[in-house]
This record gives sequence, C-alpha cells and structure tokens, in this order.
Amino acid sequence: MKESRPDRSRRALVEAGVRLFATYGLRHTSMEAIAAEAKVAKTTAYAHFANKDEVFRAVVLHVSEQMIARAEAAAEVARSPEAAVLASLTSKQVEMFELVQRSRHASELLEAFTSVSGEQTEHAHELYIAALARRLARCPGVAKKQAPELATLLDHAAYGLMGRAANVEALRKRLALLVERVVERDA
Repeated sequence: MKESRPDRSRRALVEAGVRLFATYGLRHTSMEAIAAEAKVAKTTAYAHFANKDEVFRAVVLHVSEQMIARAEAAAEVARSPEAAVLASLTSKQVEMFELVQRSRHASELLEAFTSVSGEQTEHAHELYIAALARRLARCPGVAKKQAPELATLLDHAAYGLMGRAANVEALRKRLALLVERVVERDA
C-alpha cells in the first residue's frame, strides 16, 4: 500500500525530529528547523503538530515502538525462556545506552522524555512489560502471578544499570548477571 502525502510528511517530520533533537536538544530545536530538515513547508509542519513538544512526543513514541519491536524480535530467536528475557532486556537497554551516548543533550532529552511524553511512552512501556512478563512466566520456577511485578523490577533494574554503565560491554555483562540471578533465585 502506497503511503499518502500527509503520511509521508508526518513521517518526514518525525524523522527530522529524531535527528535534530539528538543533535541540538529540545530547547535548541525549532519547528522551523524541523520543517526545513523534513523538506516540508512550515504550514505543513504546523498542520501536523501544534508545536515542537508535540513533535517530540511523536519522536519518543516512534523511537520507543521501534526499540520495543527490536527487543521483541531479539527475544523471539532466543533458544530458551531465560535467554529470551535476557535478549529482550539487552536489546532495549543497549539501544537506549547508544542513543543517550550519541547525543551531548542526553540529560535534557531524558528529562523531557519523562516530562513531555509521559502518556504515549507509558502505553508502549506497558506493552513491553506485558511481553517481558509472558517470557518470564515461561522460565522454570517463576510463578505466573509474580511475572508482571518481576518484569517491572527487572526493567527498572536494567534501566539503572544502563544509566551507570561505562560502555556497552559492561552493560551486557551486568544485564546477564541480573537475569541469571533473578531467574536462578526463582528456580
């Protein structure tokens, strides 16, 4: 199915937002710059988004959905339930780590992520936690009733590890240890 012109314009604006917010941060990115980067008229940009905060929300949702889809794809090819949990967490957290490390505006973007885009990302996060809980419930010794809470705890712990990791390899090692200990503890 061919993408309509309004859909192409919206996608171009979101993709431009991804590049510009990473390069200049939220404060130093304007709607005019987003429109220029997307190669659309300013009026077209404002027809899709009332302001740059709306563009930022769309960017965060877009990036979150892609990140979660890749985490799920990584889990699908794992050989065991435990490996699927690790693959999912690792994919998501490594991608977040790399995104943050690439931008010198990381702290501003992470702060805005929480304050500006809460509702959109909360829904995507709930879907991710539900999928992680289903994978945990397949692990030997993990009670199905405890899987959702355990998924939330694992995700929060993984996020904390990501924020303190010196590099991707250190993050991968710590995530592996975390999953090993949690699943082992419940076995």
